[in-house]
Amino acid sequence: MVLHAGAHKTGTSLIQEYLRTRSRELRRMGIVDMDWTEARRVIGWGGVPRSKPELLRGAVQAALSEPYPLPRGRSVPRALAAITPKPRTVIVSYENSLGPPFRPPSGELYPIAAVCALGLADNLAQWQPRVVYYIRSQEEYLESYYLQTIHEGGAQAFNTWLETIDQSALSWVPVVEALTAAFGADRVIVKDFAQLRNGQNAFIDDFLRTCDPSINPTVSFDRLRNISISQRGLEIALAINPLLQTTEERRQARRFLQRYFNNTTAPRPSLLDEDTRAAIRERYAAENRELVATCQGLERSGRNGETTGAATQLARSASAGETSNREASHTGFDEDRAL
Repeated sequence: MVLHAGAHKTGTSLIQEYLRTRSRELRRMGIVDMDWTEARRVIGWGGVPRSKPELLRGAVQAALSEPYPLPRGRSVPRALAAITPKPRTVIVSYENSLGPPFRPPSGELYPIAAVCALGLADNLAQWQPRVVYYIRSQEEYLESYYLQTIHEGGAQAFNTWLETIDQSALSWVPVVEALTAAFGADRVIVKDFAQLRNGQNAFIDDFLRTCDPSINPTVSFDRLRNISISQRGLEIALAINPLLQTTEERRQARRFLQRYFNNTTAPRPSLLDEDTRAAIRERYAAENRELVATCQGLERSGRNGETTGAATQLARSASAGETSNREASHTGFDEDRAL
């Protein structure tokens, strides 16, 4: 069982669209995925697994019981159901698993990640899950997530929004520590979103092989997912978003801007200045590389599941905070609200 826990703005929409549209092909390879809407129902913003644990467990069990697909919508005869191939791997791809980033009043990345990770790990323990988590360079992540707030109807200027973010607390290390403390360092694999530069087919291929190394997929997928807006599109959005009153109006405005004012045909928005961009990159680049190099789960674990090098240090620091994290999981915070 694989939990693809995000992060936001790291190709999750692309992966989810591929899993959705290629479900029959993947099922024949022994892979099933949980629909995003179902994942939202059973995980929410990370709190549902603690408040209603039976929902996530039931959904995973249902996915593992999915019937083998036959051509033309036919179903497996009841007499043969017991001997037809069962799914070998279930993938839950859901970027909200660790709660929202930058939750006020905190300006940190995923401030409730530890609480959410523990709830997920407790619920999924019987399947010995692995976690796949993508990280992105912080300067790119800031710009991309800001534009996401605009897509959702926000109207803050970038510099105003940036003032709410603690630029000294943008490290991915605490998020990964939360995952390793909850699931175990030998069960967490950290990937770099920059792999997408090799092409989206190669990106999806690598994800699938990470989830199930026994498969040999042939990925051909040319759909573009979650296209962002151009500089002019941002200017239009900042002008019209305060006038939009309903979710449907915001949805239609987003579709219009993504279609006619997107960043594939016009310049990207100019957000961070070069000095700030360089300073953020210099501050976090080395530790990002270290996380990707050392957090490879079972792929690079030592004998008897003992991790080596920096992964061991990460696991130890995460373990040291596990008790306080478990206490924090009972604070009663409702992170299932919408952003």
